[in-house]
Amino acid sequence: MRFNYRGECWYVLAMDASRYKWYVYGWFAPCGARSTCLESVSLVARTTEKPSGTQIQIMRGYAMNVNGEKTFIRRDEIKVTDGVSLHFNGYQLLVEIPEFELKMRWDGLSSVVITVNQNTPTLGVCGNNDGNKDNDLSSFYDGVNRNSDAFVDAWSLGTGTCLLSGEYTGGGGGPHHNYSGATGPGCQP
Repeated sequence: MRFNYRGECWYVLAMDASRYKWYVYGWFAPCGARSTCLESVSLVARTTEKPSGTQIQIMRGYAMNVNGEKTFIRRDEIKVTDGVSLHFNGYQLLVEIPEFELKMRWDGLSSVVITVNQNTPTLGVCGNNDGNKDNDLSSFYDGVNRNSDAFVDAWSLGTGTCLLSGEYTGGGGGPHHNYSGATGPGCQP
């Protein structure tokens, strides 16, 4: 799935729905007068190597925070930490956890593609990964299909400090759905 979305908040992009061993979150922030962009992606994974959890945040410009330490990665460098592999090929950062068959490709600016095996049940903005496009915008807790904005809003991590789709004006007045141009996650089985 691909979304053009203008809420400003942290969102659950994808998570393991069977064993709850990994979670991918995205921070959307203003990037222009009338839109928001994916600014940062965070991965939390409880791998065999580190059952208590590995935390990786990747930000614009390929800056990274790995388990609380800010770090960078050079072109063609591969870093492996706690069962998570990071490889920068010069134009995108690939984050891979072979144990979970999870891959993320980050363009360093505002787009991430999350890929998992099609047999892996997921939850989050990327949907349930069951191969049925008809239920991709269906909520896991009530089975109701929603429009894309309401579906994504349901995956925000709190509303106290968030501007959700109907609240975001992007500095230009009016609700966001009058605007275009935000970049969001891509999800692939």
